[in-house]
Amino acid sequence: MPSDHEPGPLEVPLGAEVEPTIGAEECRAALRSAALLLDGVERALVALDDGSYGRCQVCGTAIEDGDLEADPLATRCRQHRPSGAGRPWDGA
Repeated sequence: MPSDHEPGPLEVPLGAEVEPTIGAEECRAALRSAALLLDGVERALVALDDGSYGRCQVCGTAIEDGDLEADPLATRCRQHRPSGAGRPWDGA
């Protein structure tokens, strides 16, 4: 039975030959990055459950709302944040 479905922009017809757009190393790096992000989200969910979300893991003080808005996965206050961590507030 023919399908009325038109392929979307990311769909490839069955049997079509496709050129890879990224190499194996880039793919591995993307997977590592996704795994780190997932780990951060899982830790934030645990912190929400135990009531520690939004508190510095080092000293226990509240992380500023603006910092949590910029990075909901932040785990340290400005005083205990490592420099050069690639966070939005670095270099300020």
